[in-house]
Amino acid sequence: MEIRYAKGHTGGNDFLLLLDQDARIELTAAAVRAICDRFTGLGADGILRLVPVESTDSAAAWFMDCRNADGSASPMCGTGFGLSALYLVDQRRTEPGEVWIATPGGTTRAFVDGDAVSVELRSPRFLDTAKASVDGVGYDGEIVALGNTHLVCVIDTPVAELDLSRRPEFDQDRFGADLDVTFVNEIGPDRIAVRVHQAGIGADRSCATAVCAAAGVVRRLGGALPAKTTQVDAVGGTVQVEFTAERTRFSSTAALVAQGVVNQRWLDRLATAAAR
Repeated sequence: MEIRYAKGHTGGNDFLLLLDQDARIELTAAAVRAICDRFTGLGADGILRLVPVESTDSAAAWFMDCRNADGSASPMCGTGFGLSALYLVDQRRTEPGEVWIATPGGTTRAFVDGDAVSVELRSPRFLDTAKASVDGVGYDGEIVALGNTHLVCVIDTPVAELDLSRRPEFDQDRFGADLDVTFVNEIGPDRIAVRVHQAGIGADRSCATAVCAAAGVVRRLGGALPAKTTQVDAVGGTVQVEFTAERTRFSSTAALVAQGVVNQRWLDRLATAAAR
């Protein structure tokens, strides 16, 4: 079976997209890790497999199956969601404008206007307080649910100086191993800077749910964010977060940069090696 892919990026993250019209592509964890490897594979932060939705009761015609670069599944990826919507428009599977897509974390919508994409997410839910440590220094934070679960720490230390090559320490017995950790600086009115360490990826250039959670925590703490729109500076670039009474919207630009075919014999060798 020929597996065609496209590669694109948005908000500082890059992904491989698979349009699985017949729901026949099987993604093992080993295959995902090999394909996402930046030296021996195609290289990406993750894989987005798009499958038609069979139910007529859903507002979405497509389902997004998101896999992190380590092979694990993710219930939601905001940057990947926006790129998926752009890809469906590019492939003429839907029209520009409002695009509904289902995910393991629920069904929501993106808006596509040229290369500008925005994703509608839930409002952040503040669940608990916690601490994260980097190089032995502890930082107070809040646990926030917004599709994925995040530990957000607003700190005075410049986030650019943090060494996130290793995972920050936190209470995994209490909060689970798949917690994303985000560190935040308040820069000024309506602007923050973030660094993200994402489960399944590591130090990440950006993450839509992470930056939205970060902006939500700063607003909750009464920081310098009086307006409803926040500029967020991440390693991958500046994005926008907008809060309404009931939802959160993440906005950035997106681009599709390449397309091709995965070598089936290479995938078969991976499957054979994994079965041994």
